[in-house]
Amino acid sequence: MREKEVGVLIIKAFILVVIVITPFVYAAPNAEVNLTPIDIYETNEKFFNLTINNLFGNEPIKEIRVSMPGFEITNAVDFLGWDNTFSDSSIRWYNGNIETNIFGALFLYNAKADFVTNDTTSAVEITTEGDALEETTYTISVEIKNDNTGPLLSNSIPEDGSFLRTNMIDQEISIHAEDPETGINTARFDYWNCNDINNTDYIVLNCQNNTCSNQLDLLDYEEGDLMCFEFIVHNYALESSSLTGSVGFDGTPPSVTLIAPENNEYGSTNTIFSFNATDNLAPELTCSLIIDDEVIDSVAANNGELTTTTYNMENVSEGNYLWKITCTDFVGLSADSETRNIIIDKTPPEITLNSPENNSTIGDNVIIDIDVIDNYGLYAVNYSDSLNSSELPEGTNIITVTAVDWAGNTAETEFTFIVDKTPPEIAIITPPDNTSSDVHVNLVFDIFDNLDNELDCTIFANDNPETTQLLDTAQIANIILILPMDNYEWYIQCQDNAQNSVTTIPRNLNVTDLTGPDIISDIIYVARTEDYLFDATITDISGIDNVNIIFDSSSLTTTNNGDTYSGTIQTNINHSLEEYTLTITADDTLANSNTLYDRFTLIQGYIINLQLTPSPAEPGQQIIVSGTAVLDDNGQVPEDSITLELPDQTVDTSIDNGTFEYTFDAPDQEGEYTITATIISSEGFEHQASSILQVELPIVASGQGSSHNPGPSGTTIYCGDNLCQTFEDCEDCPQDCGECPPEPVVEEEPVQEPITEEPVEEEPQQELPSAEPRTPAGIGGASSWFKDIAFNPWSWTAVLTIITGLYTLSFVKTRPIKPKLNWDNYFEKRR
Repeated sequence: MREKEVGVLIIKAFILVVIVITPFVYAAPNAEVNLTPIDIYETNEKFFNLTINNLFGNEPIKEIRVSMPGFEITNAVDFLGWDNTFSDSSIRWYNGNIETNIFGALFLYNAKADFVTNDTTSAVEITTEGDALEETTYTISVEIKNDNTGPLLSNSIPEDGSFLRTNMIDQEISIHAEDPETGINTARFDYWNCNDINNTDYIVLNCQNNTCSNQLDLLDYEEGDLMCFEFIVHNYALESSSLTGSVGFDGTPPSVTLIAPENNEYGSTNTIFSFNATDNLAPELTCSLIIDDEVIDSVAANNGELTTTTYNMENVSEGNYLWKITCTDFVGLSADSETRNIIIDKTPPEITLNSPENNSTIGDNVIIDIDVIDNYGLYAVNYSDSLNSSELPEGTNIITVTAVDWAGNTAETEFTFIVDKTPPEIAIITPPDNTSSDVHVNLVFDIFDNLDNELDCTIFANDNPETTQLLDTAQIANIILILPMDNYEWYIQCQDNAQNSVTTIPRNLNVTDLTGPDIISDIIYVARTEDYLFDATITDISGIDNVNIIFDSSSLTTTNNGDTYSGTIQTNINHSLEEYTLTITADDTLANSNTLYDRFTLIQGYIINLQLTPSPAEPGQQIIVSGTAVLDDNGQVPEDSITLELPDQTVDTSIDNGTFEYTFDAPDQEGEYTITATIISSEGFEHQASSILQVELPIVASGQGSSHNPGPSGTTIYCGDNLCQTFEDCEDCPQDCGECPPEPVVEEEPVQEPITEEPVEEEPQQELPSAEPRTPAGIGGASSWFKDIAFNPWSWTAVLTIITGLYTLSFVKTRPIKPKLNWDNYFEKRR
């Protein structure tokens, strides 16, 4: 009895669930529908876009139907997965599917609007049908606009009041017509003799791209006739516009009379052409310049008036040409002038200054040399001033040169010259005439010039130029000469930029040796603990008798090579870093003495050690340059690199905790090579250390003394010379290195028999599956599973059924489980 009650409850629950979810399962489609465009002019055909948005809809859509009253469906776009059919004002898409996850399914078709007399609204019905054959109909209003205006007409040929050419069998007839609403449908041209209105003819015009045109035979019309006409143009809404007028006929061409340029004249880009053009009717004519049968340019000329113009001649190259003027009236009748010859010259004259230079200073009676040339010939050359400086005022003069050739091309150039006709002035201050002086002769004098700020001055002694210097006129000149002891007649000569010169009156001077030697030495820095080699230049006209150089209260040992005296300054760590003085005293042979105090700064010294490994080395062998660099007080050097001068290159290598190292290949040639390490301190002082790299070819030893190799000192090295060399040993040269000692005898141990064991059968290793990356189960699936349930009515049906069943079973009372019988000794117990 209990089982029957449970079954009844389950059936009732299932029926209840079905009743609840049935509206969701069989609901009609509820998609969003959109149609564009929603307005169109009558008779127009447009492309319509129908959009179905079924995202989160009630059910998939299987069929779509469109009904458009007032339209003719002309085409439907085919889409894969759908069939379609259309006729008149309806269209149908079927056998397709728009699922509930589709946003914006697009359907395209063409439709043409009907004629209307007023603006009309068409109720377009769009029906969607789902899986359960449920339908939903949407209505969208599309406005059909009435076009009650005719086309816009303009730019007609002919125009009202114009003229046409006689004897034309292919006269162009055209008009510009626009109708932005419904477009141009038809156009025609009606025409008749204005004196015979009952005899009207017409031609149909072909319309394309807003231009309606055709050709007309007007051979029957003569000059003096008047033709009336009318353009009639219809749009697709059958609205029309017209344009009327009348036109005359012209059969007389114009005439042209040339005035300038004359025959065989020159012409250029700015040549002026003059002519007179006349016509019987046209108030204005189009006149073209023809050169060698090619149209160069055109201008407008008034009827019967003198026309003076310049044509664009940029594209005409230089040379001889035939030219004429052709004028055309408004009906296309034209006439040519006579033909003349013209020489085209577009190159202006060339102006060149030969001498003196532009912006230079010139003196008196200087002729300014200027050349003016032209490729065809010069018409005129004009100079703004004289080319002789004697006729120019002193100061700045600007001369303008203007040149014109026969074609009218003009060139103009300016040149600037500073004319200076006044020589400089010299005033000697010392020494006076007939005096004595030391061999260091001090000459003091003043100079002046009216234009120049600097003068070239030369001092002569016994007519020999001793020195030439460029002196500033704003300062008093102070020049020291060293002259041998003798009697001299001396004078000064100065010259300005215009070559104007002045020479002083000669003076007498007795030169003798009254001073000590001249000493030149300039030491700036000396590095502590580093030997510093200095040079001092000591000269005297009487000769050097004695030189004494003192540093740190001690006389230094010096050597001399001519006027150069050399010595070494040595310091140690006990010297403080400060300024020191090198005292140089020299006596000449006349007992004249002089002392120079050369002050210098003692700076921090550097201790650089440089090692080459190996050395000597073979050609191409790898060499390691290594060493240390510290301050003379064992402190770290502030620089982070050291420069190495190698045989083939100069490199910078880093200093790390006072050490450095670099590797290079030895040169391919034998010889001695100096390797130098340099650090430049902040004072700009170079601290250096050097080492010699000896590169030697390898010496190959030969047995039994049959081969001889030269040694580094020139001796012959070979096996058997009683010298065991580094490349020899007891095996290849026992004569020099002795017999090799015998090898120790090693006793052999008895060989044990190998112990044979039963082979152990190993279990085959199980091959592990390849570790391919896999997506963990369930990841990324929760949202999709939930979405399927949330938006699928059948999923809701299944879920509600399961919930109802579980709820019903909760009321069913389960039977007690009988205990399992134990059959062991069962029958024994039953006895």
